[in-house]
Amino acid sequence: MRVTETAAETPLNLFLEGSVFVNGNAIALGKDTVNTLLRDFEMSLFDANPADSQRHVRAGVFQERCLVLRVGTKDIMPNGSVLDESEGIVLFDLDGLRPFALYELSGHAERLPRLLMK
Repeated sequence: MRVTETAAETPLNLFLEGSVFVNGNAIALGKDTVNTLLRDFEMSLFDANPADSQRHVRAGVFQERCLVLRVGTKDIMPNGSVLDESEGIVLFDLDGLRPFALYELSGHAERLPRLLMK
């Protein structure tokens, strides 16, 4: 989604603590929410962040009603080839920060996302 392509990256440590940056402001999602969405996208090793990997978190607001959160990982072999890549988007109602949709862009995601079942 275009909203996240131009958004500033959220520092990984802030994200793992349960918040994202949107237009220079931190929005608290909660550590449990972040951990659940990482499990749903099968990014359980997101916090390991080895030297030959890339992690990104970007968030933006769509039509002042929807928080769009994009999370991605790319693990690269020493020869430059991609070992594993995963990226997904979660949509949250901005008023209550309740997730209502989860989209897998690449990689593997749970068929029944736990995040949407809370």
